[in-house]
Amino acid sequence: KPMPAVPVKLLVRGRFLPPESGSFASLMKSLSADWESLLGGTRAMPVAGAGHYLQKDAPEKVLEAIGDVLAARPR
Repeated sequence: KPMPAVPVKLLVRGRFLPPESGSFASLMKSLSADWESLLGGTRAMPVAGAGHYLQKDAPEKVLEAIGDVLAARPR
């Protein structure tokens, strides 16, 4: 079933800790590309300095993305 036409922001981690580097980091980057495709070409936006918990590591970026989505929604 196709995704509805709604605004989307895809935030992804921009930081990998030493145990997560290498093959795990490569896998996560590959999965981001899969999400881009599934979401109709939406670009993944890495959040500099943020790891797995984006909302904890960069709450201002998450709030900004929420604001962008709300501003872009159809009225």
